[in-house]
Amino acid sequence: MISDDYFRLMQVPQRSGRGFGPGDRDGSTRVIVVSESIASRYFRDRAIGRRIVLPKVLFNIDGGGDVAPEIVGVVGNVCQSVEDCQAEHIYLPESQNALRMENLLVRTEGDPMAVASIVRRAVAIEAPSIPLDDAQTLEDRTKYLTDGPERAMWLLGVFAGLALLLAAAGVYGVAAYLATQRAREIGMRMALGAGFGDITALVYRGVLLPSALGLAIGVAAARGLTRLLRPLLFGVGANHPPTLVLAGVAMLAISVFAAAGPAFRAASSDPAKVLRRD
Repeated sequence: MISDDYFRLMQVPQRSGRGFGPGDRDGSTRVIVVSESIASRYFRDRAIGRRIVLPKVLFNIDGGGDVAPEIVGVVGNVCQSVEDCQAEHIYLPESQNALRMENLLVRTEGDPMAVASIVRRAVAIEAPSIPLDDAQTLEDRTKYLTDGPERAMWLLGVFAGLALLLAAAGVYGVAAYLATQRAREIGMRMALGAGFGDITALVYRGVLLPSALGLAIGVAAARGLTRLLRPLLFGVGANHPPTLVLAGVAMLAISVFAAAGPAFRAASSDPAKVLRRD
C-alpha cells in the first residue's frame, strides 16, 4: 500500500498506464498497479483494465470479503534480492485502504540521517499523537537481503587476493630462474654491446609470452565458468566485458612488476664478473 508519489520517490519506472492520483480516493473505483512480472506472466502484457480479486484489507489486517480492483498501471520490477528480480508486486493506493502502520520514505541529497530530526519535527507538527520509530536508511533496512552474497563475495575476494600473490610470486620465480639460467648468454650479449633495454626485453620476453598465453586461456575459461557466480552478482552480467578487460590488464601489470626485479638485476650485472665466474 503506497501513496501517490511512491513510484517517483523510489524511481520505479512506469511501463504503461498510470500511477495513483488525486481521483483515487475512498468511494471511487478501486484501482491497483502491478509489476511488469505480473503483467507479462498472467496478462501477456495486456493488464490495463483487467481486474484481480484480492482480500479486503483494513488497518493492516484481513477486513473480510474480497474486492476486485482494476489494474490502471504497470511499473518496472523491483528486485527482492540479487537472485530474484522477477518478484510479483501488487500496489494499492493508501487513500483507498485504511492503514494502522506506515513507513515514511524521504529521499535526500547527502547523508539522509542528517535530516532525520527535521522530518520528526515536521511529523510532530502535523500529527503530534503518532509515535515514530527510530529512523533508518533504506540501505540499513534492506541489508539483510544481501548478507549472504556479500559474505560469499568477501570470501571469494580473499581467495582472489591469495591467487594474485601466488601468481606474482610465481612470475618472480620464473623470471629469476630464467635470468640465472641465461646469465652467461646475458654476459656475452652485454660484452658484445647489448644495452640495458635489450637485456630487460630478453628477460621480459621469457616471462610475458607465457603470461599472455595463460591470460588468454584464463579469459576463455572465465567466460564459461563465471556463470556460476551469477547468483552473487547484481547490476552486472557474469561476462561483463569491462571487468574481463580490467582483470586482464591487472594480471599483465602484475607480471610486469613481478619480473622487474630479476630483469633489472640481470641488466645491471657486470658482464666481466659473470663471464669470469663461468
